[in-house]
Amino acid sequence: ENFWKWGVRVPVMSAPMAGVSGGRLAAAVCKGGGLGFIAAGHASASSEANLDAEINLFRKATSQLDPKPPLCLGFITYSSLPCIASVLVKYKPDVVQFTAPGVSQGAGNIAIAREHHISIVMAQVGSIAEAEDAICAGVDVIIAQGTEAGGHGLRPELGTATMPLAAAVCSMVKNSQLQDQGPLVLAAGGISDGRGVAAALSLGCDGVSMGTRFFASHQAMGRSEEKQAIVQANADSAIRTRVFDLLNNTSSANPWPPPYDAAGALHNETSRAWHNQPEALAQTLEAQGREGELIKAYRQHSGNTSVTAVWMGQGVSDVHEIDDAEALVRRINDEAGEAIERLRGFVSAPK
Repeated sequence: ENFWKWGVRVPVMSAPMAGVSGGRLAAAVCKGGGLGFIAAGHASASSEANLDAEINLFRKATSQLDPKPPLCLGFITYSSLPCIASVLVKYKPDVVQFTAPGVSQGAGNIAIAREHHISIVMAQVGSIAEAEDAICAGVDVIIAQGTEAGGHGLRPELGTATMPLAAAVCSMVKNSQLQDQGPLVLAAGGISDGRGVAAALSLGCDGVSMGTRFFASHQAMGRSEEKQAIVQANADSAIRTRVFDLLNNTSSANPWPPPYDAAGALHNETSRAWHNQPEALAQTLEAQGREGELIKAYRQHSGNTSVTAVWMGQGVSDVHEIDDAEALVRRINDEAGEAIERLRGFVSAPK
């Protein structure tokens, strides 16, 4: 009911990608009938000015819409937990999403959101165990992120692929004591067009969350070279690996902790060299230190997509150009309708 009153007509959410999902992208997705997110990311006092600017952009771009779309913020939990309350007080978002982890120890992040009367609380999970925690915490929406997804998530050996994970989470919700009062389920990972939306809906999901597809849009922040790399890639070009976090963590103010220190990215020269020997890379980095030969060489290639990280999921085969995000949402909706209509010819009506 909340989504409907906000004007959400398309079961598609744009994922809150740090450094990518700003006010322009969120506004465009909302104008298309989807649910657009702004990434609060590693929320901190030092990042407040940037978040201010993006929220102002969103509010200005959507000021004439009726109904008024919701303000949706996404947090990286492990790093932003101390600042979540202050962000909620200042901006009063309608929807929040948490990831890494979706539910913090003792469900502290969920409790903070409830204390501040957030209308919709979402948790992104990558395994059955994490989904169980989310159901127990009483979240409103569970995002089942499969290992095909771009960006950060569980290490590949700990996660589950999108379709089996999403199907299992839907069954868990259906079979729980919550039943009709249980959380909605969104599928995420490897979904880039309406066919993927139709597949998710057929599993019992209520919609999807898309990241890579919206990265390759005009309204997304991020470097044009990275957007072009997504357009030029295919499913074989993407890999979930620890390599880039091992390298980037040496100089990051918010190093990614296990088990979230892996990400879907372009399989390039760096990942090909080290993906199958992450422990050897870790030992080399530890032995050489922050200013060692390996790190210096990596930094010298900053911005070179053949060497440094470009976040993308395995759905890149269906990303053929950099699109307008508003038009993209509408096209995805039409594609999903066509896919669902096509399926009617393959099965008989239930008796």
